[in-house]
Amino acid sequence: MKIKEYMKKVKNLEERKYVPGEDFIELLEEYENAGLDTDGLFTLTNQQKAIFDRWKSQLGDDSLDGTVFTDKTFLMEFLKSIPEEEQFNYVKNTANYETNSLNGYDPNYVIVTRRAVPSLEAKPEQFWSTEHREVLMGLTQEIPHKSAQREHSVIMVSTLGNVQKHGTAMHWGGFTDGEIVTSSKPFSEDEMLFVYKPINELYSFCSYMQSGGIKNEEILKILRDGAIARTQKIKLSDIDSLKEVEDSTGIPRKGQTMAITPDQVEQKRKEEQSKNRANEERIKMSSLKSDISSSKIRDSEAVQSQEEIKEIKNRRSLLFRAKMGSLTPEEQEKLDMLNAKYGEKENTQTQSKGQRKGNGRGR
Repeated sequence: MKIKEYMKKVKNLEERKYVPGEDFIELLEEYENAGLDTDGLFTLTNQQKAIFDRWKSQLGDDSLDGTVFTDKTFLMEFLKSIPEEEQFNYVKNTANYETNSLNGYDPNYVIVTRRAVPSLEAKPEQFWSTEHREVLMGLTQEIPHKSAQREHSVIMVSTLGNVQKHGTAMHWGGFTDGEIVTSSKPFSEDEMLFVYKPINELYSFCSYMQSGGIKNEEILKILRDGAIARTQKIKLSDIDSLKEVEDSTGIPRKGQTMAITPDQVEQKRKEEQSKNRANEERIKMSSLKSDISSSKIRDSEAVQSQEEIKEIKNRRSLLFRAKMGSLTPEEQEKLDMLNAKYGEKENTQTQSKGQRKGNGRGR
């Protein structure tokens, strides 16, 4: 659904109103009517399963593994929001992009996603990803579980082409596999395909709001304040601890707002610097383990030094930006150096893996 349609449902929930056709009750019923599997988990209808199986038969049995199309709630919204005649174009091109297929891809049909709190007014939506699992299950440091921000967040869906047309950031703060950073100008609703709330999160969100959770406009204000604070190296979680009163469950509730003094700002900045130094190695190792478990770093890379892994990931990010035509001369020079160092090795690994798979997949 579009953001405006979703926000109507949020408004009704906040005001404890039931409006037929504009309420989360109908959406939950729609999900539940799709069926529950033997474990009581959300599953697809027979018709939806048949469509998904047909796509796999056209592209290969494992062609959609790890892609956004394995997210059941996404798939339901995708089938409702995208015209039937265009659906397979998105499936095929997203799969080709994810698997580095030799068939190439059309960026206008490659799905990218983002987790953020929705707003009726267009706002910057800078961080997008081609790694949907990270958007769906991860980002727990940036958007902690059980936080007001997580409860209010939705999954925004767009395309690589829309992101490219919107414009990428001139400078990136770092390189993350699959991450795309756009310019800071507002990202309009027309640049998105749709937004959705994963069903398990929708249950949690309704419960959160019915038990006194803070409203959408309030969390947006906190996020705006947090954006200002981040320029002073303070995490949003630190701002939340100053701006919200939490109940005994640990879930933020609407409460008393406390002023932030300059001394508190400076104290938080110093605490943040100390935490960063102490946790740097732990975070690196955690990131490495995550990459290995999701097959982002090949077995041969896993035994390399931290510096080599960093350079390889840097190279992949630069390669992506090169495809979008957004490299600076300095970045192009860096890419040329990394290509000379790692290009032949990675190409050999890609060819070897593609031969084993028999379908041209590169990773």
